[in-house]
Amino acid sequence: MKEWMLSKHKTITGKISWSMGWGIQATKPNSSIWHWGSNPGYRSYTVGYPEEDLGIVVLSNNEKLFEGIEPLILHTIGGTLPSYHWF
Repeated sequence: MKEWMLSKHKTITGKISWSMGWGIQATKPNSSIWHWGSNPGYRSYTVGYPEEDLGIVVLSNNEKLFEGIEPLILHTIGGTLPSYHWF
């Protein structure tokens, strides 16, 4: 079930695909999974690296603050975040 849930089912861009409930992005050294949410005044973003057992969840009640959080994510877990700029 896990393999099916984390496999590509629909390609969106060259680096971003949808699986069953999660986005998949082409990152190095391994693909990562991601999900985001947006409501007026609130934003959320999560990214995880299943092969490395590493991930982060960011919840914000300030849309402007969320725009500047990418450096914190990159400093915390590293890698690249194609999906962060897509949504």
